[in-house]
Amino acid sequence: MSTKPQTLNPDHGHHDEPHYDLIVEEKFKFFRMRGKCQVCEVEEHPHVDTPTDVISTGQTWSVKLWWETTGALNCLMAGDWKCQVYLEKFGQGEYDPPNSAVTEPFHSAPHSYHTEIVFPPGSMQAGVYKGVATIQMCGPNGDLGPIVGYCELGWLHFYDTKPFKGSDDQFLSDITPDGGNGQENAGASDKGN
Repeated sequence: MSTKPQTLNPDHGHHDEPHYDLIVEEKFKFFRMRGKCQVCEVEEHPHVDTPTDVISTGQTWSVKLWWETTGALNCLMAGDWKCQVYLEKFGQGEYDPPNSAVTEPFHSAPHSYHTEIVFPPGSMQAGVYKGVATIQMCGPNGDLGPIVGYCELGWLHFYDTKPFKGSDDQFLSDITPDGGNGQENAGASDKGN
């Protein structure tokens, strides 16, 4: 049976921005998992992550995952969590961006986890994609376990950008009534005196 978990407590350092809930199959009586994920643009200076679903192909972006486990069964398990992002390009099928998976160590106790899968500029082709992030427990030998969850990332639009022809000054003079010099209303205030 799949259940949609509650939103994680913001006191755990999670952003209060739009996010997607983790869908988990509850199989074990003494183990629970809930979480969320978020797609972000990553700005280098200053380092700011902005939730979004429209991203330039020349920009760094990431998928952040937060999840927590509760219950006594945590103390009897060991291994890792495999976290991965899958994307399907509208009209063209699956797309496998580089570095789309990370591994996070499993803590043998109830625990709150956070990881981020970062995609560098140029890792995506322009287009519209449907995305999903998955979390799956792996045993100590790397065998995939029965504890899994996923977050739908919704539709993501990646676009190419090119500089406008001509200089910035020429662009401003073409689109502003004052020719881009910021003096549009300067004469109006002098006329009143």
